[in-house]
Amino acid sequence: MIAGCFAAASTRSASGLCYDEPKHLATGLCVSEHAAFVARDGTPLSVLWALPFRADERAVAREWNPEHVRAELNVWPTGVAFLDHVGRREALLRARLPTVAAFALLLLWVVYAGVKVWGSSGAFAASFLVASSPALLSHAGLVSPDLLASLAAFAFCWAAYRFQREGGGVAFALVAVTGALAIASKLTCLAIVVAATFAWLIPSDRNLRRVAWGFVALALAVVLADLIYRLAGSSLIEPITASRTLARTKFDVFFLGDLRDPGREFYAVLFASKMTPLFLAALVASAIHVVVKRSQASRLVEGWVGFGLPACALIGAMSVTDYPQGFRFLLPAVPLLAFAIAPTIQALIESRRRWVTGVVALAFAAQCADTLRAHPHHLAYWNEFVGGMDDGSWIAVDSNCDWGQAQDALESYATDHGVEHVFALSSQVAAPLDARHQALPALGAALARGESLSSSVIAVSVTFARIATHATNDFEPLHAFVHELTRIPPHAAPGHAIHVWHFTPEVEALAREHLGKYLQR
Repeated sequence: MIAGCFAAASTRSASGLCYDEPKHLATGLCVSEHAAFVARDGTPLSVLWALPFRADERAVAREWNPEHVRAELNVWPTGVAFLDHVGRREALLRARLPTVAAFALLLLWVVYAGVKVWGSSGAFAASFLVASSPALLSHAGLVSPDLLASLAAFAFCWAAYRFQREGGGVAFALVAVTGALAIASKLTCLAIVVAATFAWLIPSDRNLRRVAWGFVALALAVVLADLIYRLAGSSLIEPITASRTLARTKFDVFFLGDLRDPGREFYAVLFASKMTPLFLAALVASAIHVVVKRSQASRLVEGWVGFGLPACALIGAMSVTDYPQGFRFLLPAVPLLAFAIAPTIQALIESRRRWVTGVVALAFAAQCADTLRAHPHHLAYWNEFVGGMDDGSWIAVDSNCDWGQAQDALESYATDHGVEHVFALSSQVAAPLDARHQALPALGAALARGESLSSSVIAVSVTFARIATHATNDFEPLHAFVHELTRIPPHAAPGHAIHVWHFTPEVEALAREHLGKYLQR
């Protein structure tokens, strides 16, 4: 647990400004200073990210017009302007502190719940999977609601488990409150809350009275979630309507090496590709464990009913939405599945066969090595089954690989290699603070002026590099240049998310051929 907290804090410090962070920060400031909700697909719980700032620092937000911030895409530049006003880097690190604290609380909750349900070795297995998960660590240090949703969803499932097994007014109230927080933190958690409530109809020893009260708690959770939105001048209906509108928007995304409508398998493939080999192996082993030991599996079944099925419901619900975006939408499923499969790992840990415990120890060591190899660039993590961090982006790009987090790594690379100019085409929501950075089209002008570019590099986001291979034509010379450039092996990949080419004669020839056309347009 302690190691996981340190890893989250390190990720917080190492990541550059990610694309949605300004949006969530601006939303939180508007909730804090105006009691106004300005991001239709955000959460009123964004107010947490305003807490690390003093009243005099938040004062600039009091001058904002929430309707203006809400209009079109103004919420992003508004958040960037606030960061620049306070001091972008230092302000960003402070804004990320509540998420790091939420990750620490998630780990603490997993340990506590694990000890209560599985015992010490089961608690160790569950907390180890959570603390060493690149998927969770990737968002544990960002201004993003996905980690908050993961915490709230786990808290809800734990509260529902306790209530169905023990009953009691306190447990009932905890179910309603945590359910409301889960729904308010991320609307997709509604699938988890509903599935977790219905799942308790499955066990043969179900208590129908408690199940009925569980449905009452579900209804109360929805009402409380709506109240949370109304306190910020909105309602639960508005973000649901906005989400449905987005889901109906048909657009092609890069998936499995092509630019297309990804179909229903998008999230399932994404989930399997982002999980570590140990996590995937444990999932399979747990399914086999339940079947083989079904006569003795009441505890295993309860774990899957209370935690595993709600996680699967989220993955299934996202798969049918026709809204293919990022792995972050599945993040709340990770700690739930980790908890559900913990008893299988526990049985192996407690095995009397030394070779079994030796294999488990090696698997744990391999998981640590995998996570350390990715650290602190967990957003770009892919497991070795699909090519690892260097080649796994053929599965999908966008926030699944480059969300802007590698900008700091690119700057460090430029400094370490004495680079004077960086001509970049990368995912960034704000202008880089480093004066060496210029947009890629500026390279054409530099060539036309005859400037010396021997100390220059070209930096292209993995996202744009992948998409350019399917979006090039004679009228898009910039895409054509990137398409041809990607045929040349890059010299480096800072953060595993940005490819860098030094200005060799071969690269210069491509730039003159394609970017010359760009200047003539």
